[in-house]
Amino acid sequence: DDALAADGMLEKALVRRSDTTPPRAFSALPPSRRPPRARDGHYSDSLLARAAAALGLTVLLAAGCSSSAQLNFRCDAPINGGLLLTVDVVRASEEQARLIQSLGERWFYDGSRETLRSSGAINTVTFPTNDPSGQCVRDVSVPVTGKDKFLVIVADYKFQSPDTSKQVVTLSRDRFKGKTLRIAVHDRELSVESR
Repeated sequence: DDALAADGMLEKALVRRSDTTPPRAFSALPPSRRPPRARDGHYSDSLLARAAAALGLTVLLAAGCSSSAQLNFRCDAPINGGLLLTVDVVRASEEQARLIQSLGERWFYDGSRETLRSSGAINTVTFPTNDPSGQCVRDVSVPVTGKDKFLVIVADYKFQSPDTSKQVVTLSRDRFKGKTLRIAVHDRELSVESR
């Protein structure tokens, strides 16, 4: 066209290179029928943000609803008259805690023990007469759920004490949930210290 204009066949050039027009914004295309968030690319971002917020809230609520108790057992030498000592750590309801207290050392031979063991509510710790490491130390983490009202620590000593609270220790939820407890295992009794 410029050549024709140069030859005089056209009076004006059809396109002038110095007068370029900016490209159109595709106004001739119909608008998208997708939702605006998907079209703008924000849909996946907001979905991820919502999912992350929901997960964070769930973790916070779970942390407030359940926790664990850390029990650090340390024992004297000798214990239990030189015999193997079995200690049960039982997560219990009020009724179960009363039952264990009333049974005392008979707890280890009662059918209720097996029932609770099958439900996962018992952690059993055994102290040998001679620890190969030269130490008598056990660390136990006890998960705590909403239904666990008491933690009962009961030892199967050879010699029973007239004071059963020395061999069966019952702690209320506020004394063990989220705490570290030091359990001293003596020759004929247990003692508990909070940290």
